[in-house]
Formats: sequence, structure tokens, C-alpha cells
Amino acid sequence: MKEGNSWLLWIVGLGLSLLAGVIIIVIILTYLARKKKKKEEKRKAGFTGIAGNAALVSALQQSFAYQTQAIAIDPGAEEECLTCNLIQMGSSMAYGDNSCPQCGRRC
Repeated sequence: MKEGNSWLLWIVGLGLSLLAGVIIIVIILTYLARKKKKKEEKRKAGFTGIAGNAALVSALQQSFAYQTQAIAIDPGAEEECLTCNLIQMGSSMAYGDNSCPQCGRRC
């Protein structure tokens, strides 16, 4: 019977050490996952994109306002497309009705 008890103790000891190893691994993986999550949150919080650069935002707003104002004042002042210019120079061909294949204007 003593031989049976020693095997039983050995198996129980092995099982407990495996269980302790699994618990330690789970704790380590949980710690690493939390650390990674915190790092990702800090990275996202630090990135503000274009809104983080006030000078760029202001310049873009002024540019959009100017473009909108310029088009509203003289809608015909838009630049011709490159294909229209090529047709006028003779380097490209218009459709049969003399319209531009790119923008549809008559050239």
C-alpha cells in the first residue's frame, strides 16, 4: 500500500505543479494584454490628426472659403481641363459634336 500512496502523491504533486504553471501563464498573459491595451489607448489619445495642428486647420478653412467665394463670384472662371487645352492646340481630338471627352464642354 505504501507504493500506491507514493504514486498517488507523485501524481497529485505533478497535477498541482501543472495547475500552478497554468495559473502563472494566465496571470502573465493578462498582465501583458492590459499593458498593451493601455499603450494603445495612450497612442490613440495622443493622435489628434489634422485637428491637432491649429495653423493647418485655419489655412484649410481660409482656402475653402476663398475657393467658395471665388466660384460664387464668377462661376465661369474655372480653369479649362487639360483635354480642352490639348484639343485647342490640336494634340487631341474632340467628339463628333466638338465636345470634350473629359469634361463635356464644347471646344
